Amino acid sequence: MEKLNSFYLYGIHFIISVLVSLALFGEKLIENISTAFTNDISNKNLAQFVQYLLDTKSILLILFVILEIFLRKIVWKFVYPELNYSGEWIGITRYEKLELSDKKISCDIPFDQLHKASIVQNIFSIYIKNTPSSSFNWRSISANLQDNKFSYIYHVNYTGNNKCLQGEAFGYEEMGPFMDVSGKPIVLRGEFYHCVGKTGTKYSGVVYFIRRAYSDIVKKNDNYETLPEWVKKYSNDFI
Repeated sequence: MEKLNSFYLYGIHFIISVLVSLALFGEKLIENISTAFTNDISNKNLAQFVQYLLDTKSILLILFVILEIFLRKIVWKFVYPELNYSGEWIGITRYEKLELSDKKISCDIPFDQLHKASIVQNIFSIYIKNTPSSSFNWRSISANLQDNKFSYIYHVNYTGNNKCLQGEAFGYEEMGPFMDVSGKPIVLRGEFYHCVGKTGTKYSGVVYFIRRAYSDIVKKNDNYETLPEWVKKYSNDFI
């Protein structure tokens, strides 16, 4: 998140510089606008209240709050589209390798899980909020975006009938852009390492995130054919 944090500091300095210039050179103009506006209000008490709100300091404070929110929530997405991971995704996870297993449980490898992921991001932080799926609920515990890599520690509660995935689990995942549109990632690819608490089973594997509502764009992308067949078979779920 360092690049975004630096951009925020630069943006705040720029906003403050503009507002200070406005305070120094535009105070008289603001006062004239305020007076002209309140003169049209017949109710004296209301006019005084509006004039108080239109005081130079009040206007500058309101402008600062609006511009800061705009910078923090919107502007960075246009300046750094390649760092915009926020939104709703379809996750396709393939459990490829069984690192350690309870010998009483037979797990056929590989197998896939289709699930949802909801990434919440602003200029300061990124995380996966608690997201229910048909067979489990999951969320990130700790997450970071560094060098265009989204890495996180996650917690899962399994609710399905898969005997190899029961109870709760913890894991680590690291993802990066696999496909993009105008710099904005629409497909992420990563690897995970995962331990199921109840069975003690440990897995590793590969995961793809497909940005929801981008089905047609993903299928028309030059890199679509490089997706594994086990991912493409879920293409009708990219909605």
